[in-house]
Amino acid sequence: AVSGLGLDAKGNLSATGIDASPAYTGTIAVQPFDLRRLLVQLNQKVPVTADPNVLKLVAASAQFQGAKDAIDFKQLAVSLDQTNASGNLKIVNFASPEYLFSLGIDGINADRYLAPKIKTPPGVPQPPQATTQLPIERLRKLKLQGNLSIGNLVYSGARMNDVKLTVNSRGGKFALDPAAARLYQGGF
Repeated sequence: AVSGLGLDAKGNLSATGIDASPAYTGTIAVQPFDLRRLLVQLNQKVPVTADPNVLKLVAASAQFQGAKDAIDFKQLAVSLDQTNASGNLKIVNFASPEYLFSLGIDGINADRYLAPKIKTPPGVPQPPQATTQLPIERLRKLKLQGNLSIGNLVYSGARMNDVKLTVNSRGGKFALDPAAARLYQGGF
């Protein structure tokens, strides 16, 4: 058990073969905490978000098992404000990691987590948005394979339901196929 700075985490770990062929199992549970407050206490930059009331409730729990070069999280449960996610995540080959996952999210309004829009008076042109450089080399090395389902999603004002994505990234190519969602009495 670890407690401090408003963070409470409990878990257990059982390991065998530490010297030659390590294997381990365990559980971890992080009780709900205020991420914004924790970042301030750690002298870290708090992201500026459209909704200043986000990042105030974070919690997680999982069972895990692993070996020298892999870890598998089962019954993974993460809460972020009013959003709940659950599923499985496996990381293989720590030197050049491959991420395998199956995650379900009940609903999220992503617009709340984006930078706030700059408000300008009517008739005044809106200043250009700052651009962010993508970490292209890091993205090319990304090995990712999994399924993501989201019950309700709001992004850039668009409201979608029953979002289902299969994600595959390998060798510098990133694919979302198949991808499906319902939106505005229709679908894609």
